[in-house]
Amino acid sequence: MLTQIIAGDALEQVADRMRDECRTTLKTPMANGVIKKEEDPNSGTHLRDLIGSENTVKMSDIIDQAVEDSMEDKKSPFKVPLRHFVRRVSEVEKSGKNKNELEDHYTWRHGLAPSVRAYNIGETKPLYQGITHSWLCDGKVLRLEVPAENNSEKKALDLFQEVWRRGQPIVIGSATRKMNLNIWDPSRLSSEFGNVAVELTNIQTGDNLSGNYTLKKFWEGFSNVSKRLRDEDGEPALLKLKDWPSPGNSGEEFSETLPGHSANILAGLPLPAYTDRGLAGMFNLAANLPDVFVRPDLGPRSYISYGDSQSPDCGTYNLHLELADTLWILVRAETPSDLDKPEYKNQVVRTLEFVGCNEAEQRRAADGSESLPGCLWHIFHPSHADGIRDLLNREAAEKRAKAKRMLTKKSRAAAANNSSDDVDDADNEDFDPNFDPIHEEGTYLNGDLLKKLADDYGIVPFVFTLFEGEAVVIPAGAPRQVKLTFHSYEQN
Repeated sequence: MLTQIIAGDALEQVADRMRDECRTTLKTPMANGVIKKEEDPNSGTHLRDLIGSENTVKMSDIIDQAVEDSMEDKKSPFKVPLRHFVRRVSEVEKSGKNKNELEDHYTWRHGLAPSVRAYNIGETKPLYQGITHSWLCDGKVLRLEVPAENNSEKKALDLFQEVWRRGQPIVIGSATRKMNLNIWDPSRLSSEFGNVAVELTNIQTGDNLSGNYTLKKFWEGFSNVSKRLRDEDGEPALLKLKDWPSPGNSGEEFSETLPGHSANILAGLPLPAYTDRGLAGMFNLAANLPDVFVRPDLGPRSYISYGDSQSPDCGTYNLHLELADTLWILVRAETPSDLDKPEYKNQVVRTLEFVGCNEAEQRRAADGSESLPGCLWHIFHPSHADGIRDLLNREAAEKRAKAKRMLTKKSRAAAANNSSDDVDDADNEDFDPNFDPIHEEGTYLNGDLLKKLADDYGIVPFVFTLFEGEAVVIPAGAPRQVKLTFHSYEQN
């Protein structure tokens, strides 16, 4: 799986926000391009007073005040108050704010973005004629086919932005159409880089394998289960590559190690308005920054793993998030040559049913005319991140309290029996409400946790499968987890 960071259109959003604030919030008349000062001193808002001031005002002060004014009276997106996660506030942010303001939780795009909504093809097809698209997740996830003709790109971009502005992920079909897929063939990668030493991770335990291994050994097991390394129980191990082809999964090192592959990815990315690093990337913020700015690592990165069709509660990549928008491309998905392909696909469909994929997704996966469903995604809206943190911290606190009760009970029993056995001290440290469990990337949300999120917080993820040749665009700050069902690799 290949992944590309998309810096996004933050500057355009700031400009729109400033224009909207001046038009709708200020409602201040203009005279020859100059803002007239309100005669009634009680009729202006904080932002209006700031802009109408005769004193010199910094643009940063205007932006800060616009954000502060927009944050008033925003409704929490959660069913219950968050008790187990509080955002850490700097000393600068603490100045001049009361306790209630400090405990406010993050509001996605300051609560000004349009809400999540479901669409249907009968509604969008007449509006975007000639643009091949469909709807997944009961109308909440757009699947947009990359237009073959340039004159359709503008209309396709309009449809993309209609959904994207709501913070909903979008699936892109035919995303690898412009890529040379031959260079990503496992046998070719094994032939060219087979002697490279790599680190391997056991997906089921999260442990790195001890010993020295080459990329050739990994690729042999990728296409043939009988040639895999064995786990402690003597069973074929479920493995994923760790940090290949670049330590730390750095995009710069990826490009240095595999320059041809990197160029192939970047030249074939869909949505050039967002992904192109040249003049075509009008919404690619990082591509348009002056050289004095330190750009983030935009990738590409690679995620390569064996598939698992039978363990629905075991993920390939645990819950995590990115601070920038990302594009994941499923370059390849395959069934090992020594497995029964129809039966393996049936196992994948049963897994999709178990985790709650709707019937349309299950039918799509079972349909033999489609490419293989290489991975299963759970993606949450960015506004739900703090609710997920709260649940995970709550679960950790409950486990800690249960362990403490059991330890206390054991201590009392030992004292009653005059036992001389040493009893470890209980962990009496207070739980840190600022702790971010998503940052740790140590949890894959299973069925029980997903049910608690829905019942207790009203949080439901977008659940869908990504097929070979497709891509998914994920908003910055959106928690996500992925399970590779077929032997796959994606590029980011």
